[in-house]
Amino acid sequence: MITTQDIETIIVGGGVMYSTDGDEIGSVRQVYLDDKTGEPSLVRVSTGISITSESFVPLLEATMEGNDLHVPYSKDQVKDAPRMDAEGGSSPEEQARLYSYYNLSATYTGDRAAGTSPVTTYKEKTLSRTPEGAMTRSEEQLRVRTQTHETEKVWLRKCIVTEEVTLTVPVSHEEFRLEREPIIDANRDQRVDGVVLSEEDYEVVLYAERPVIHLETIPIERIRIRKQIITGERTITEEVRQERIDTDAS
Repeated sequence: MITTQDIETIIVGGGVMYSTDGDEIGSVRQVYLDDKTGEPSLVRVSTGISITSESFVPLLEATMEGNDLHVPYSKDQVKDAPRMDAEGGSSPEEQARLYSYYNLSATYTGDRAAGTSPVTTYKEKTLSRTPEGAMTRSEEQLRVRTQTHETEKVWLRKCIVTEEVTLTVPVSHEEFRLEREPIIDANRDQRVDGVVLSEEDYEVVLYAERPVIHLETIPIERIRIRKQIITGERTITEEVRQERIDTDAS
């Protein structure tokens, strides 16, 4: 049995309605009191993001667990419940149809369905009444802070890779060439040591350059990791709620 003492726990605590199977039905938006007994009789619960996704559920068979309500109905059953005026202006016939939908009975006293007429209401969360007859209207404001978290790790690691390098190196070599100088009267005395027929060898060594490879390791550059902070902007979109106060004179 839900009592008036439980209302603040449900509303201020941000109560959620669950089915007896543990499935979440939706957030509790408003609690309605019986105009005769003053006890909670109905609750308006949001099953989606629009106002058309709000349904009424009787509290006759509801139980509490912490801030939350548990009812013996499924989410689909609650979503398909007959619609009623959220401000409590529904007729006894509409109220009776709602109770009949949930297989509950309602007793009529005159033209008012006893136990179902919502007159006094408790709004969402922080809405409260003051002794001066005024109301405090509250709203949610979006507050965003940043949190530093690890995104990646970076290492410096040396490894040896091999690539082919082609260089053009100038080299020289010696070749022989025969030069013939005719002997004439003018140089005969210098070139000839008598005329003798003989066999003779004369050796000339030829030289050539060739590339000699030598690998030398030399430092090229130093590489280090430095962290820098890059500041950008991110757009945050979130739904915030605010209370609205309407007047109802009769």
